[in-house]
Amino acid sequence: MAVFKEIACVATQLTTWCTQQLAPLSIADWCLLRSQLEQHRINRVKQLRFRRSPVDYLASLEAQLL
Repeated sequence: MAVFKEIACVATQLTTWCTQQLAPLSIADWCLLRSQLEQHRINRVKQLRFRRSPVDYLASLEAQLL
């Protein structure tokens, strides 16, 4: 994992960013991207909870349905 951090560090030092490049072009597009990223994060959390304890995860889903 440390190798990827070093690569990212080197790659980011090679590029300089101006404020126009960092600012979102469209607030609506930015909000859409943020909502997509949040949904992806939620799905990953659910997957992790299932892998850690499938019985407890399925029991909680069953309780929500009842």
